[in-house]
Amino acid sequence: MIGVERGTIRLTLDCPMAGHGRHACVALEVEDADRYFREWSARVAVLRPPHDEPWGARTFDLLDPSGNTLFVIGPATSTAK
Repeated sequence: MIGVERGTIRLTLDCPMAGHGRHACVALEVEDADRYFREWSARVAVLRPPHDEPWGARTFDLLDPSGNTLFVIGPATSTAK
C-alpha cells in the first residue's frame, strides 16, 4: 500500500484483495463523491453506487477497463445528491 498527496489530491494504491477487482485498488479522495459518480458511471462499470459508510465517508466503487477497482472516498452526507 502506498499513499501520495499533492495539494488537494490524495491517491492510495493497494494490492489486490477480495472485492477489489483483478488487479490494484486505487483509492481517490475527492470533495464530492456524488458529483464524480455522476460523471464517471456513464463511462465505466459500477461495482457499488455512492453510500455513506459507518466510518464517516461517502464512497463508491467502479472498475476501470483493465479490471482495477477505483474506490472513491468523499465526505459523508446526510442528503444524497
